[in-house]
Amino acid sequence: MARLLYVDDSAELLTLRAATFRMAGFDVILCTSASEGLAWLASSRVDVVVTDYEMPELDGFAFADHARANGCRLPIVMCTGSINLPKSPSRSIDCIVRKGEVPRVLIEAVNTCLRRDAQQAGCGVGMLHSC
Repeated sequence: MARLLYVDDSAELLTLRAATFRMAGFDVILCTSASEGLAWLASSRVDVVVTDYEMPELDGFAFADHARANGCRLPIVMCTGSINLPKSPSRSIDCIVRKGEVPRVLIEAVNTCLRRDAQQAGCGVGMLHSC
């Protein structure tokens, strides 16, 4: 069972996403802030990270950049409803999925990144994949 860290400042969305990922067979850890997510990454084993883009403390790109700077080589998937993403997004993100997509699309993106990571041992660093 893959362990997924989900970082989003919306507690309601986290609850819904946790149920969805648990039904898909994931062990899910929920964090409501970027700093909480970074603390989990520093102290616990996880296999993949999903992060929101628009968060008050650090946006999703800054969160991913901090995670990478601290040695995180896990796949990081961004799930966002924002239409105002930077023209040159961070290369710390492996995949971006729009929040309006059905949950299956996000689960497939996470599974694709996990498979890619297993095949290429840390493929996430410096790669941006459109899912």
